[in-house]
Amino acid sequence: RRASHAPPRRPPSGPRTPGTLGAPVPSSMAEPEAAAPEELVCPRAPPGQTEFLVSVPPGTLPGMCIQTATPDGQVITFTVPDDFVDGQLLPVFYTPLGRQAAPEIGPEMPPSMPRPKTRAEIRLMMQTFGDAKDQWKIDGQTMKGFYLHSESGYLYVWDQPTGVLYEYEQSEGQCRVVWKSALPAVNAEIWQVLPLPPTDPASMQASQTQDGEEAFSAGAFAMLSIAHESGRQLPADVLEAAAEDFCSRMGLPAQAVQRLRELPAAGQHFIIQNFRCEHPKGRSEAFLSYVEKLLRRKKPPWRSSACTLVVQPAGAILGRCCPDLDALCRGDPLERLAQAHCKLKAEQDRFFVCDLNTSEEGTTLDGFAVNEQWVGPLKSGSLLVIGPLRIKVHLSGTAKDTPLPMSPKKPFMDEGEEDAEWQRKVYRASKEETQTAAQKRLQEYKDRAEERRQRSRAEPGSAAIDGLVNKFNAIREAERIAEEAEERRVDMPTIQAHREANMATDGSFLGAGGLERAGIGFHSQMGAELIPNVLDPRNLSTKDASQLKMQMRYDQLNRQS
Repeated sequence: RRASHAPPRRPPSGPRTPGTLGAPVPSSMAEPEAAAPEELVCPRAPPGQTEFLVSVPPGTLPGMCIQTATPDGQVITFTVPDDFVDGQLLPVFYTPLGRQAAPEIGPEMPPSMPRPKTRAEIRLMMQTFGDAKDQWKIDGQTMKGFYLHSESGYLYVWDQPTGVLYEYEQSEGQCRVVWKSALPAVNAEIWQVLPLPPTDPASMQASQTQDGEEAFSAGAFAMLSIAHESGRQLPADVLEAAAEDFCSRMGLPAQAVQRLRELPAAGQHFIIQNFRCEHPKGRSEAFLSYVEKLLRRKKPPWRSSACTLVVQPAGAILGRCCPDLDALCRGDPLERLAQAHCKLKAEQDRFFVCDLNTSEEGTTLDGFAVNEQWVGPLKSGSLLVIGPLRIKVHLSGTAKDTPLPMSPKKPFMDEGEEDAEWQRKVYRASKEETQTAAQKRLQEYKDRAEERRQRSRAEPGSAAIDGLVNKFNAIREAERIAEEAEERRVDMPTIQAHREANMATDGSFLGAGGLERAGIGFHSQMGAELIPNVLDPRNLSTKDASQLKMQMRYDQLNRQS
């Protein structure tokens, strides 16, 4: 038997642009049924684009412009075609993030899997970023986080001021964007593999405004002069690597490199941290002038410190996560300085500090212990002690050390509010998946209800109302049966005892009847009292009591007859 093949698709008349529609074939162009079947024209995705269906609101007119979100989080605008029919799903073409254009027109192929890394590449990556293996390490100069995933061999870079997570491609030597805080839904599953970086959540937040003014002034920063309690300096290998990287990055000549190596270790680290020059032509002269200017001071800015760190208004976390601090405390026990020991943040040009409760020694500010609550503002000359490190604080000219003015509209952010802001920034994919599943179940229920209504030809909602009424009646019947069963269980074992004691089933006493022989047709439980119409039956004489008994027997016989 010969296998039948589907006829080939007819190519589209021209290319489409992102956000355009694949127009359906008008009914007037269809051939009559008697004619030979003609090939159908199916809209195809242009090179590098993907198609998805969009449901527009009821009452949409042709020619209207509508915005919609793509599956990868993009927002595109398209125009409703002229032959649109209400209730029709419209095909929309868009260019996915991270996709390359297809070589020829047709359905877009899925992206190819990344090339597996060779052993040489993984070995080189492990040697270079060995201290960041399966943990976040913060660069003391750029305050960027690095994470080396040992299972896959991929290096991830976290830029905390912009809220962007990069993936370093070793073969190309470039960084590729993996996740953005601006589009948290895209690649949100990456946070199920990587732990959250130990950076200040305040660095993820944009500069907030209050009363029409910026939250931070330009040039507001805090400089930290860090010294070890034993007078220890940075190890030679760490300083040599930092100086070599600085000279190659700046393109300094041999004279400038020699001048840098003549300085003490603290001076070299200070210049590496603070020297900046945008123009590459006069960079060597600017570097030599900068060094001479610092040496002409009465006291050099680094003084007796081992290294210096600059804290921007975005904030920072101090601890072994900073490579310079980790190298400075290389010979100290690990429990003295934690990975994330204390945290600094800025609020309205003022800097505050809090302890992260990760070390037994804790954090002290000017001799006073610092807890998990924010303490400050810091002042120039304040001494911060974390483990074996002594940190001297120096504020810039625009930074302030006066108390923070509290506003009733915006109180100072406490830890709970800060954590809430961080949770809103870091996207949780499980929440959206749960909401999507609930919406899907609701839509399926509505579809089934509509099908039942059409089969029964009833009014909308009649089946649901009848079902609720039947369910309510069934519940009431079950409650009645349960009450009767409970009454039988409680009352039946004691009914004979109640009769002997001349008591009702509810425990009430029926009177002193039945204590002597009753007459014909008289039962003690049938009468409420022996002499009900007398105020004090015990004070009656024997004759009166006998007459009343006879009268009651007579009344009882009349009632029975």
